[in-house]
Amino acid sequence: MKDYRLGLIAISGASALLVTSARAANTVEFAAAGSSAMFNVFRQGALVALGGSHGTNDYQANNAGFVADASDPREVGNLWVVWSGPAGSRKIAFYLSVDSTVGDRAYFNSDTVQLVSPLPAPAAGFAALPADIQTTLSSPVTVNAGMTDIAPSDALVATSRAMALGYGPGTSIVGLNSAGAFTSTATPVSFSLSSRGYNLVSVGAAPIIAFVNKTDTSSSGLGNASLTNINRFTLSYVLNGSITSTADLFLTSASAASKPLTAFIREPLSGTYNTTEYCVPQSLEVQSSQESGVTTNPLNEAGYNGLGTFSGGTSNGGRVRAIGTGALVTNANATTNSLGYAFWSFGNFAGKTNLKYLSLDGADPLFDGYSVNTGNLQPGSVPTFRNLANGGYGAWSILRIVEPNSVGSDYANIVSDATAADSGGDFIAANNLLVFRSHHSTPAEPSPNNALKGTYAGTFVDETSGGTAPEAGGDVGGAVFPIQADLDAFLNFGVQLVGLRQ
Repeated sequence: MKDYRLGLIAISGASALLVTSARAANTVEFAAAGSSAMFNVFRQGALVALGGSHGTNDYQANNAGFVADASDPREVGNLWVVWSGPAGSRKIAFYLSVDSTVGDRAYFNSDTVQLVSPLPAPAAGFAALPADIQTTLSSPVTVNAGMTDIAPSDALVATSRAMALGYGPGTSIVGLNSAGAFTSTATPVSFSLSSRGYNLVSVGAAPIIAFVNKTDTSSSGLGNASLTNINRFTLSYVLNGSITSTADLFLTSASAASKPLTAFIREPLSGTYNTTEYCVPQSLEVQSSQESGVTTNPLNEAGYNGLGTFSGGTSNGGRVRAIGTGALVTNANATTNSLGYAFWSFGNFAGKTNLKYLSLDGADPLFDGYSVNTGNLQPGSVPTFRNLANGGYGAWSILRIVEPNSVGSDYANIVSDATAADSGGDFIAANNLLVFRSHHSTPAEPSPNNALKGTYAGTFVDETSGGTAPEAGGDVGGAVFPIQADLDAFLNFGVQLVGLRQ
């Protein structure tokens, strides 16, 4: 596997991986499924790599495709398709936005992606999908890029944990969709890391953003200008269901005017959920969980009744489950005095003008200081991610691609263009990180390896046995150290800083 510190991409042109339809000469070069955090930037990378232009060579629509195989349940998601070349001999790339764990599972189980029927009309500004491409993608196309914001080893742990909570085939996790109805599902399905050869490519790092609906600007409304920060203990107790009043988020007393607080949380399979879970409530400092006291499926402690409404006309306060980033952000945007969380990207928060983000433990996730942006989730400038680069912000994860051991040149160019240092502000490139998360053992990978490389006093330091040992283990919620600290530990003592949690 590849070292995420250096972000290297090995290319074997002689053994290019192509996914070809039997019905046409079109060729699918890049078939991705997984995390929404990289959805937009990879569309832009595919346009550059394949030589297309926005509005002419790209289709995008919500709920336009699904990933599944003979045994795995359908997981429907938003889809973009990019193409170049004449009809019948096109190069095609696509990306189905589902969830990190589903993306990991889809790769290792060799799941396929297909179009839904009827196919939705393209979103504003995008082109209609040509008929020959519809024909190509109407046949199952095997996923060759698992897009994930947690390591595959952590995704496997998340799957096992969800099953231990009682979910699985036949008992899906139920939650809100983007229309505010409890009709979306996520289903844990087992997979094996040894079922298919793979490499890991680090794309960058993205922060989890804690945000609130800002429409109520009263003294105890979450839109009050004095609410700019939340500490991890308070956030943990909102997410575990113990804090259900808006006044409890303020530093000054507002108990007389306190209002019900609705907390939207994700499903346990979600990479967003697991990054939040192990960085905040289930950190060593707090030792709690978003699943504390959960007894119903769907989870709806607030009496939520659809896009900002509640049974009886008012919220009792409490947690509500949403499936998918889009559903959570959309419902929070419609619900006064609500709180939620999501990985940052411009696309994830596009049009959500009722939301503002909070700093966490006094650290701003996007800019050098909170006053730069005052919580606006439609920032007019590109985030600096300073507190991500230096380890000052506590809730973040590496964005990765799970890919075959050898890929074709078009595939590699798409990845290269999408992972360039300028991500458009969606994440910080991996090479610009000054810190890493300590890797820990998991049942599938009991021997963790940080797999860092660098120089020390002019001497090359290699922790990976001549560059051959892969990154291994999980790192979600791992303790954060400067990269140089691990290199020094290896150079001076022959050990890595592994097995450590925040």
